[in-house]
Amino acid sequence: MKTIFYLVLLFSLVQAEETWISYEVEREGLTGYKDAQGKIKIEAKFAYAPSQFLNIVGVVEKKGDEYLDYYLFKNGTKVPDQLYFFDNSPDCESEGTIRFKQENKIGILDKNAKVLIPAEYSVLTPMKNHMTIVLKGAEKMCHNGREYSNSNRCEHPRFVGGRSFLMNDRHEVLIEDFDYPYDISLYDFVINDKNISYETRDNFKDINGNYYAFLNYKKEFTLWLHKVFIPDVLKGEMKKHIFKKLPEKEYKQLTSSQTEHNVTKLVADIKSHKSFIVSDSLTIYDNENNMLDRYFDTCNHVKELEYPGFSFILDYRDTNREYYQKRVSFFRSEDGYKLTNIYLGK
Repeated sequence: MKTIFYLVLLFSLVQAEETWISYEVEREGLTGYKDAQGKIKIEAKFAYAPSQFLNIVGVVEKKGDEYLDYYLFKNGTKVPDQLYFFDNSPDCESEGTIRFKQENKIGILDKNAKVLIPAEYSVLTPMKNHMTIVLKGAEKMCHNGREYSNSNRCEHPRFVGGRSFLMNDRHEVLIEDFDYPYDISLYDFVINDKNISYETRDNFKDINGNYYAFLNYKKEFTLWLHKVFIPDVLKGEMKKHIFKKLPEKEYKQLTSSQTEHNVTKLVADIKSHKSFIVSDSLTIYDNENNMLDRYFDTCNHVKELEYPGFSFILDYRDTNREYYQKRVSFFRSEDGYKLTNIYLGK
């Protein structure tokens, strides 16, 4: 049996290009970019622009009474009218690439504005570890059962049908009918010539008959929670699992004896209360000294596929039989899973 291990160290993916930082002219409400030394690289002219400019940014420029949207590249190239919007804002650069839209289909451009993946897909995820998950041939449908169109718009349409694939950045299919579970890591996988069962990995058969065994973050977290964190809490060693890069106020709160008491009591309640695990995200509003930059992309979105979060939740009822929950939140840092927040409900 042949096994090949692939473990990508995330810091190795960081590119050496200089990052420009956005600045705002408040009286005009417009944004431009400066380099690390404070030298203006682009005058303030954007009504919308990401907070950082590494290789590519999606911007909206105010030009007189007009608003022009386009992708702007470090070499000065502009690609107009092809912005892909995700969650009401232009797409964000991922590994020197960005998604673009053409005739209602999605593709990927590289950092030199060259087409890496042609725009022929209904759905296409950001490039992660030189891979993307695509859906081809699907129909965009409204919940009333009618196809989404200019004459039949709706909130939160969904794609129906089509085929999904895992593809590399050379536009080569790796896995067909890739039923993608959100919790798997494209950064940590094993390739086997046989279908081997793992406690924390999910297997997918590739086009050559081999099996990709991707790490499943949720399975990994669940195992760690019960085998490591809970036993350490019961031994009075919770503090070693607290995320040390939290802002000072939050860190002090989590390291208090009262917090340790509350978490210990919550752990003791597991046997008598319904509990479950949900996917979550790192939520920090104060990035002191830019200590958390590695966890965010150039649009200030958490890199959830690299640094996923989970919450462990217990259901309670008070003396009036009213329902409430207690929650302990974690995220997967470069040093493993770390405690970031607790919520006691009442």
